[in-house]
Amino acid sequence: RAFCIGTQRWGAVWTGDNSASWEHLEATIPMLLSISIAGVPLVGADVGGFFGNLDEDLLTRWYQAAAFQPFFRAHAHHDTRRREPWLVSNVAMRRIRDAIRLRYSLLPYWYSTFNRQTLSADLVMCPLWTEFPDDTKTFDRDDAFMIGPGLFIHPVVNKDVTSVSLYLPGIHKTMWYDWYTGVSRQSPAHLEYPVSMDTIPIFVKGGSIIPRKERIRRSSSLGVSDPYTLLVALSNQGSAVGELYIDDGYTQAYIDNKQYVLRFFKFRDRKLSCSKGDDVGLYHTGAKIERITVWGITAVKSVHLQSDKVRPRELEYTYDSTIRELIIHRPWLPVQLDWEIVIG
Repeated sequence: RAFCIGTQRWGAVWTGDNSASWEHLEATIPMLLSISIAGVPLVGADVGGFFGNLDEDLLTRWYQAAAFQPFFRAHAHHDTRRREPWLVSNVAMRRIRDAIRLRYSLLPYWYSTFNRQTLSADLVMCPLWTEFPDDTKTFDRDDAFMIGPGLFIHPVVNKDVTSVSLYLPGIHKTMWYDWYTGVSRQSPAHLEYPVSMDTIPIFVKGGSIIPRKERIRRSSSLGVSDPYTLLVALSNQGSAVGELYIDDGYTQAYIDNKQYVLRFFKFRDRKLSCSKGDDVGLYHTGAKIERITVWGITAVKSVHLQSDKVRPRELEYTYDSTIRELIIHRPWLPVQLDWEIVIG
C-alpha cells in the first residue's frame, strides 16, 4: 500500500485501510485512476472495506465495482464480521458470483491488456480523457473509466439507486454497445441508465475485439485449454481490431525463451482475419475459437471460412437484424493459425 518509483515492476498496490462505507466505495475510482496514471497498473482497493461492517447491498456493489479493477482482493480487519460471499443471502451470493464470473470470463482480455501495458506502458485502468483527449467533457469525469481501449465501466457506488447518469465519450461519433443487449448508441451521449442490483453499466467501444472464455471453472488454471469466444464490436466505419496474448501463465519463459504467442484480429470490409502479432513468440497452443459474435453488422447472407491452413467451408450462423447481431457457431478455428472469415 506504500510504494515508490519502480514499484510497478514488482507487485500490486492497494489503497490502504479503507472503511466499509458507500463513501469509500465511491472514492476507490478516482484513487485508483490516480495511481494508474502515475504508472502503477496493478491497483485495487480492499473489497468490502477493511474497517467496519457492511450490509449485503454494499458488499454486492463493491464486488461489482472491484471486478473491473486490476487488483481484485477481498480483505478485512480481524474484528469485522465475516463477509465471504457464501455467508450472505442466496440472492446476494448469486449477484456477487455473477460479477466474479464475468471478471473471470474476461481474463483473456485482461491478460492481453497487461501485455500491451508491459510493452508500451499503455494504461490498463484508464481515465476517460486518456482514451478521448479531444473530448473536454471527459476531463472532470472520475465516476467511470476504461479497461484497456475497449470496455467502458461505470460502477454503481451509491445506495438505493435505480439509475445512474453516465456520459459516453467521443466527439467523433464513437459507437458504443450495451454489454447486456448489444444495442448501439452513438457518442457523445448523456444517458440516464436504469440499473438494478443485478447490473453494472458496461459498454463496448465500437472498433474493439474482445477475447473471452465462457466456460465456468473452479480456477483459471483449470480453463487453460478451454476455447475462446470473440466479441467483435464494429465502428461506424464497419471495422474493428483486437489482440490475444497467451503464455504459460506461470513462468518467466515468455522472456527467457520467447514462450508466448501474440495474435492480431482485424475486421474490415466484412472480413474477419486472424494473423501473427509478431515473428518472435515460440509458444504453441492448441486453443480454438468456439464462437464469434459481431455487433453492428448489416444484412448477412453467408459466412465462409478462407484459409491455406484450415479447411475452407461455410460456417453455421444466426443473424438478428433487430440489433444487427451475427453469431458464428462452433467454427473451431485454431488461434495459432492464420485464417479469414468472409461475410456475404
